[in-house]
Amino acid sequence: MPVAGGLAILATMITVLGSFVIWSDAPIAKEFRDNQQAIIGLMLAAVAICIVGVVDDTCNLRGRYK
Repeated sequence: MPVAGGLAILATMITVLGSFVIWSDAPIAKEFRDNQQAIIGLMLAAVAICIVGVVDDTCNLRGRYK
């Protein structure tokens, strides 16, 4: 059974999104740059969800604690 697959997805998301925002001239990249606080909040939420997933994979958390 795979363990901590969410880490790979999170790392890929952060890498691709970060690269896109830094090097792209697309209008959506400008929106991301203008709303950095919201994007950082979403990324922190994704990190928290990933941490819960890793803990669940290693400790078999019950549904009530997730």
